[in-house]
Amino acid sequence: VSVRVDLHMATRLDRKVRGAVWSLSAQGSEIGGVLLGSVGRGSPAVVTLDDFELIPCDYVRGPLYKLGTQDQERFARCVAERSSAGGLKVVGFFRSHTRPGLALDADDLAFCKAEFGQPHQIALLIGPGAGQMSRAGIFIWEDGSMHSDASYLEFPLSHEELLKKGLVTVVPIDGSRGVPAHETSSGASP
Repeated sequence: VSVRVDLHMATRLDRKVRGAVWSLSAQGSEIGGVLLGSVGRGSPAVVTLDDFELIPCDYVRGPLYKLGTQDQERFARCVAERSSAGGLKVVGFFRSHTRPGLALDADDLAFCKAEFGQPHQIALLIGPGAGQMSRAGIFIWEDGSMHSDASYLEFPLSHEELLKKGLVTVVPIDGSRGVPAHETSSGASP
């Protein structure tokens, strides 16, 4: 699987993640939802992340984004609605990550297996930095399992930092202009 992330979407998502973690809300410090985009055929399959949809969490299990029964039902409704509608499709799951390290936990893995177990579906974790840029990691399926201890490539969720580090590819649209995208492949750097 190769993953492309629209930088404008990444910037909007980073703002939402940072806003949630630094708000003085009595709710949780983490947010999550579905990743929307498309899957191109070929080898590797190219998953393009164009947008996201926040899925509220009741925080019945504490301030972290750990899903209860009603939360999981909201996910299932969103996925079903997106599957029957035209336009962008659900290509994965995301959540912010305020815990140590940047790894999927057992709940994440069980949820991904149950709801996002197709080979092209991904998980994205975003660790908001205190006074610094957020970092992100993409988790993919390989041979029926998801490497959950760490992402193959952690990257800054910052348009400017991605440009500085040369981690951006310009994808032309109709040959007239380009849209910046972050691209990474399974087990390889961009």
